[in-house]
Amino acid sequence: MDNLSEAQNTFLTLTKHRRSIAPTYNDVLGGQPFDPANLTDLKYVQAMNLQTTTVLAFGLAESIMADGAFMIAAGIAFILVGIVIYQLAKKFAS
Repeated sequence: MDNLSEAQNTFLTLTKHRRSIAPTYNDVLGGQPFDPANLTDLKYVQAMNLQTTTVLAFGLAESIMADGAFMIAAGIAFILVGIVIYQLAKKFAS
């Protein structure tokens, strides 16, 4: 996924496939506890997990890119301030 629209399309595709199994998780379980040996239960839970992973992975990637941009800007600012302080210290030392 490279952008938000791809993440949304992936999420919607997973939702469509998951709802083709059953409209809700409660409908899948039918009042029974989760049974990992039941393929229907397993497919439904895997679809929910994939949806969650899709959303979280895209959000995390966006957050990391924003953090990286901030760190680059802060690094440039520190370098510029350092240069100014060095020049001022050199000027006053003379």
